Amino acid sequence: EKYAEFCKGVIRHWVNSNPYARGPNWGVAMEPAMRIFTLTWLFKVFHTSKSWSDPIFQSVFLTSLFEHGIFCNRYLENFGVNSNHILADAAALVFLGEFFPQGKTVDGWGRRGWKILEREVEAQVYKDGGSFEASASYHRLASELLLWPAGYRVASGKPLSENYRNKLLGMADFASNYINQNGVAPTWGDNDDARVFKLGNQGVNDHSYLSSLIKCMLGQIPDCLIQEESKPEILWALGSDWLDQVASVQKAVRGSTCFENSGIYILRGNLDHVFIDCGPIGFGGRGGHGHNDCLSFEAFLDGTSLITDSGSYTYTEDFELRNKFRSTAYHNTPMVNNCEQNSILRPKDLFRLKEQTRPIDASMKDNHFRGSHSGYQHLGVAVERQIKLTEGKMLEVSDRTICSKHHQVEVPFHFVPNAVLNEASPGFWEISVEKNKFQLINLGGCPTRLEKGWFSDSYGVMVPRPTLIFSRDSEFAEQYNRHTFVLDIVILMRNQTKADYESSECKLSDLVNKKNFGE
Repeated sequence: EKYAEFCKGVIRHWVNSNPYARGPNWGVAMEPAMRIFTLTWLFKVFHTSKSWSDPIFQSVFLTSLFEHGIFCNRYLENFGVNSNHILADAAALVFLGEFFPQGKTVDGWGRRGWKILEREVEAQVYKDGGSFEASASYHRLASELLLWPAGYRVASGKPLSENYRNKLLGMADFASNYINQNGVAPTWGDNDDARVFKLGNQGVNDHSYLSSLIKCMLGQIPDCLIQEESKPEILWALGSDWLDQVASVQKAVRGSTCFENSGIYILRGNLDHVFIDCGPIGFGGRGGHGHNDCLSFEAFLDGTSLITDSGSYTYTEDFELRNKFRSTAYHNTPMVNNCEQNSILRPKDLFRLKEQTRPIDASMKDNHFRGSHSGYQHLGVAVERQIKLTEGKMLEVSDRTICSKHHQVEVPFHFVPNAVLNEASPGFWEISVEKNKFQLINLGGCPTRLEKGWFSDSYGVMVPRPTLIFSRDSEFAEQYNRHTFVLDIVILMRNQTKADYESSECKLSDLVNKKNFGE
């Protein structure tokens, strides 16, 4: 009862302070849409309480909820190429259609909202299950915005089309693969921490619940191990019976996999997870929440997060930082002549990129990724990358940039904030992450410098972290008759040494002496 009374006070104060369509909380339809989810949820929780039986409050509450629907229906964010905003607008209309099941007007809202969701699930979700937003955080948000109205309709006895159902299951499979063995999502693309409902007390980037939530709501057996802090998501959403199903899931070792439509490649071992982005920039080629991150990767090795992208930090609060965090230099990918992969059109154009970078010839076999992109073709430069994971031994990163004239290349490796780097000898770095030790060998011998970078794993938060930058001007190589930059890096795991690497199947001399990148 005390919680019901508290929420009642908050809602009455908010309604009195934010009259319909006035103020920043009515700026776009997604604002009231997200409130519709919360208000309908709270009604289901508290409507039988003593404090919510007050007829005056009931009138205030239901009138405000109806006004929210009027606004969403009137100002739908339907712009041709749409984003998560219209998913929220349409999902909210479906919610109200089910919440007020006997109202003719609201029933029309519900039918309109569902028609939009069926259209947008086809447009915004690739065949492999990835969201076209090119962001792990927005994949989660889009999944929830598509899932919860579907669940509400199913609970009301309404059908769910096979295509819609399969798209959701594809999104579940995508999510269960991009998380590492600790259930944490990569800092791929933008992240503003948005959720439809947050029912657990897990960290903001713990997506381990998402796949199971989708499968459970669709009546399927979950197969993804959920972190303990995420289990309340299932308990609050579906009850203890489904929580028992989730708890019975056994840890399984997944193999490497790829999602070709989304351009995501995942190299995996028992304790290793390498996430590679070689896909489109997102939002139908407009950028949106995507970053300049083609060929970038994140490395979770020996059960430890080691190398990550930088996150997004903020949107409109600071234009300069917004553009830095989505820039090429803030990702683990080659940068040529200090140019962006996709040009940032104007400093104030915070959600647009000029599409210049498209993936080329990306492939993966036996934990060995190969790929390139077109981002620097306007400079006459070809960029190629290989990443190979050897179970329990090493991660090899090999880059080539090839050009007919001089160019300058920088390749940053952004380490986690608690990593400590020490150059024990030229080209040989020792890396400590708490009690875990790694070694990095700069096989290419190019100059390196250690700088302070920045990491944002949550909206509005950024912390310093070490960034190791490899750089070199191109050198003329007669065997290619071109200017060629070569960077070969090996990260050794579990306290191995340089001698261990040289005695392994892929010897140091073999890699250095290769003349053809495809070998």
